[in-house]
Amino acid sequence: MSGTTRNEVLLKIKCRECDIENITKTLGIVPTEVQQIHKCKRNDEHYENNEMYWIYSTGKRDTLFADLLLDELTGVFAPKVYLLRKMKEKIPLKVDIDIISYIRNKQSPSISIETTVVRMAYKLGAEINVILQFG
Repeated sequence: MSGTTRNEVLLKIKCRECDIENITKTLGIVPTEVQQIHKCKRNDEHYENNEMYWIYSTGKRDTLFADLLLDELTGVFAPKVYLLRKMKEKIPLKVDIDIISYIRNKQSPSISIETTVVRMAYKLGAEINVILQFG
């Protein structure tokens, strides 16, 4: 575990029973991670889920400034907004941008969301989530 606060920014595309390889091919971007969830439990009931996640990460970085990572993510995905919107017209996709701060030694992160990030999120219909993890 690092003694320095770290930040990571993710762009997640969530869909049900979709073709992850097609998303990768269409965007021309290789995901950092792909997750598939088959079964879930909610309120002590098990149910089939079949949700898939295509995830791109900037990676965890030793920095207090999440906005630098947001700029990097925007640089990668802003040119792909049109392609993502076209995909969303054909299949139901949900897009999230997650800002994750791993806070260590009481070092507070700086999280500033530039208008270019907000504009991209708006065009994608994406939610921006800020997650703070202490420890």
